[in-house]
Amino acid sequence: MALSKNAIRWPFLIGIFIIVLTAINVQASHKTVELTLYNTSEKMTLSSLDNGKPTYVKLWASWCVPCMEQMPHFQEMYEQYGDSVNFIAVNININETTENIKQVIEKFELSMPVWLDTNGRMGVELDLAGTPYSVLLNKTLSPVYKSNNSDSLLQARMESLIEGRFESSEHLIALNKNEKLAFLKPYKSGQHVLVFTATWCDWYLEKTRPEMAKTCVEVQTLLPKIISQTGHLPWGIVVNHLWTDSAATKEFAEKYKVDTAITIDKGGVLFEHFKVREIPAVIVVKDGKVIERITHKNILINPSDMSTKLSSVF
Repeated sequence: MALSKNAIRWPFLIGIFIIVLTAINVQASHKTVELTLYNTSEKMTLSSLDNGKPTYVKLWASWCVPCMEQMPHFQEMYEQYGDSVNFIAVNININETTENIKQVIEKFELSMPVWLDTNGRMGVELDLAGTPYSVLLNKTLSPVYKSNNSDSLLQARMESLIEGRFESSEHLIALNKNEKLAFLKPYKSGQHVLVFTATWCDWYLEKTRPEMAKTCVEVQTLLPKIISQTGHLPWGIVVNHLWTDSAATKEFAEKYKVDTAITIDKGGVLFEHFKVREIPAVIVVKDGKVIERITHKNILINPSDMSTKLSSVF
C-alpha cells in the first residue's frame, strides 16, 4: 500500500519541530540553571530577571587573586550601569564558605546580588575557562561577549548592549552538547577510581588559602603511594580545567611523580556531573554512579586505611 504525501510529510515536519525545540533548549540551558543566594536557600534563574535589560554575569572565587583585583571595577560598573543592566555576581562555589564570600562582599562593598553556582552547572553552560569570567547577555539572555578581563573593551561592549547594538558572540573554547555527552560516555559504564584536583591548587592558593594549598601538596604527594598500593584498581586523575593545559598537567605529573593518566576536565563537565565541589577528593564510580566519596581529610587521616577501603569496594 502506497503512503500518501501527507503521511510522509507529517512525521517529517514533526521531526523537524523536535530538532528545533532541542536546539532551542540547548541554546537556552544557561537561562534555567538554578542559582542559590549565597547565605540563604533562596533560588533564582537568569530567566527570572528583568528581560527588558541586558545582563552581566561575573563568575568569581574568593581565593582568585585577579577576581579580587577586578572587584572594585565590577562595583563601579554596577553603580554606573545598574539601572540599565542586570548585574549578577556568581561565585563558582569551589572550596568556598559563606564567611569567605561575606568578607569579599564587605571588603569591596558589593551591592549587586551575589549567588552561588551550587553544582557548577552555570560554569559549564557558559563555558567557564578561568576566573574571573565576565559574560554579557543581551535582552533575550543570549551571550554576546565573554572575557577574563575587566577593561575598557568590556565597558564598551556593555554600552553597546545598552544602546541596542547586539554584537556576535566571542566564544572561548567550549564543548557543545554532543561533545559533552561524548566526554562523559567513558564514565557511564565500568568502574573508575577518580582523583579530582587542580594543577594549580598547591601554588595558586598558597597566599589566599594557605591551608588549602598545604592540603593539596600533602594529598598529591601521597597519590603515587596510594595508587601503587591499589594498582589493580582503575585509577584516573581529573584536573580542573581552569588555567590548565597539557603543559600544566605534564608539570604536575613530574612534580608529584604521578604516572597515572591525567584528564583535563573540559568545560568543567565531570566536576559538575559528579557534583565535586571540594578538592582534592577521590570518588569511586560504578556504571556512571558515585558509590563512594572520600574527602581530602579522610585521605590524610590514614592513607593505608583508605587503600584498604578502596580495595573492599570492588
